[in-house]
Amino acid sequence: MQKLVSLIVLIFLVACTTNQTVPTKPIPTLVTVSVQPAAVGNYPPPTTESFITTAYPVIQLTAPPTITPLTTSTETPTPVEPTLPPLMPKVQLEALTLYNESTGWALQSFLTPSTAGHYYDVERKVLRTVQGFQGWRDVSPPPFQEKTELRKAFFLDENTAVAIFYRNFMPYQADTELTGVRTTDGGHTWQVGETMHFSCCLRQTVQMEMLDADHGWMFAEDDGAMGTASLSFFRTADGGLHWEKVYDSNDQMQIDSQKTMFAIANPFGNSGFALIDMTTALYATGRLFRSEDGGKNWRQTSIPIPPATSDLETQAGQGKYEPFVATPQFWTKQNGVMIGRYYTELQIPPAIPTGLPVSEFLYYTQDGGKTWTFSQAPARTGSPFFLDSKMGWYLGKNGPDPTKSTQIYQTTDGGQTWAQILSDCPVPLGSEIHFIDAQMGYALMSGSSYDYLFDARAGKMLPHYFFTHDGGHTWEQVELGVTP
Repeated sequence: MQKLVSLIVLIFLVACTTNQTVPTKPIPTLVTVSVQPAAVGNYPPPTTESFITTAYPVIQLTAPPTITPLTTSTETPTPVEPTLPPLMPKVQLEALTLYNESTGWALQSFLTPSTAGHYYDVERKVLRTVQGFQGWRDVSPPPFQEKTELRKAFFLDENTAVAIFYRNFMPYQADTELTGVRTTDGGHTWQVGETMHFSCCLRQTVQMEMLDADHGWMFAEDDGAMGTASLSFFRTADGGLHWEKVYDSNDQMQIDSQKTMFAIANPFGNSGFALIDMTTALYATGRLFRSEDGGKNWRQTSIPIPPATSDLETQAGQGKYEPFVATPQFWTKQNGVMIGRYYTELQIPPAIPTGLPVSEFLYYTQDGGKTWTFSQAPARTGSPFFLDSKMGWYLGKNGPDPTKSTQIYQTTDGGQTWAQILSDCPVPLGSEIHFIDAQMGYALMSGSSYDYLFDARAGKMLPHYFFTHDGGHTWEQVELGVTP
C-alpha cells in the first residue's frame, strides 16, 4: 500500500514540470558609440560610451557643458600697473676747473639706464678748452687695458692733469686694480703708471689732491654698511704714476681697534680731506681728524663751542644738539675755513637731516688747522668760498621750502660781516662756488649731499655750470659745447 502512494506522487510532479516554460534573459553586449550631440557654445562634442541590449533602450551618457561664472559688481578688479616712460641716457658734469674765460678742464660722465631702471656709470671723459666755454675738446686718456674705467681726475694747472683708472674681475673673482695716468701737455699725450693689484674688493676713489706736479694724496672708501665705511689713504711722489698705501681701516683694526678711523655718514653727504703738505692733512667725516705723519696715524681734533649756544656738546648724543663739520678749505697752507652745523633732527643712522640745522657757524684757522675761531654764518645752511683772507662769498638759504631760490652773500673783512648781494640766485644749494678773481667766478653742482631736501634743484649733477662776471651779483647758465 505504501509503495502505491509514492508512485502516484512521483507521476504528479513530472506532469507539472513538463507543462511550465521559463523565459531566458539575453546577455548585454558592450558597444562604443561616437555620439554627436548638438554643439553647446564653442565646446567640442564629447565621445561617450553607451550600454545597448536587445531588450532595453539605449542610454546615452553626454558630458555637461562647462558653466562660466558671471562677474558681479562686488568683485574688485585687478589693478593695472602704470607704464612708466623708460629712463633716457644722462650726461653729468662731475668736476670743473677754470683758470680764465678761455682755459679750463672738466670731467664729464655719461650714464645709461640699467635693466632695473637705475643709472650706472658707463664712461667718463676728460675735457679741456683753450677757446672758451664752447670750445671744449675730448682729451681723455686712450684705453690701455680691457674693462678699465676712468674714475677720478685732478687738474693741477692749464697743462697738467692726473687721472685714476679702475678695473675689476667680477663676477669671476673679487680682485681689483688701480692705475694712475698723467699728462703734462694738455692731454695730447698720457703716461701710464704702475698698476696696483688688490686681492679683495677695492674701495671707490673719492678724492685726489695734488700739491704740485709730483706730490699728492688719494682717498678711497668702500660702500659701507649702516652708515659706516672702511677707508684708505694713498700717496704719490711722481705725479700719480705710482701710489703708496699709507692707511687702511682693516689693517688698523688688527693693530688698535680703538684708534681705527672710519668714514661715517653725516649731513654733508660725504667725507673728504684737506691737504696742507705731504705730512699734514685734515680729514672730516662729520668729525675732524688730523695727521702729522703722512697719514699713518690720525687723532680727532676738538673745535670750540660757540658761547651763544653753551648747551652744545662735542660728544655725540650727550647734548641737546648734534654737531658736524665739513671738509676744510684752504687758500694758503695756514689759512682756511670750515663749516660747522648743529642739528636737533637727524635720522641716525645714517645721519640724514629732517630739517635745517639749528645753527651754522664758519670756523677759521690761521695755523693750518691746529686751532679754530668761529663766527655766525650769514644763513641757516650753505657753503663758502674764500679768495683770500679778506674776500669771500657764501651761497645759502634760510628757509626749508625746496621751491625757493638761494641767496649770495659777500664779505670783505674775512667773515666778520656779510652783505647779501643777490636775493634770487639760480645756483642750486650745495653747489661748489669758485672765484678766479674778485669779479670772475663759477659754480658747479657736484658730489652728494642732502641739500636736495631744501632745494629741488640740488642733488642733481648737471651737465652745465654757472658763471659770473660781476663778483656774484648775476649768474648765467653755461652749456658745454664739446668737440670730439
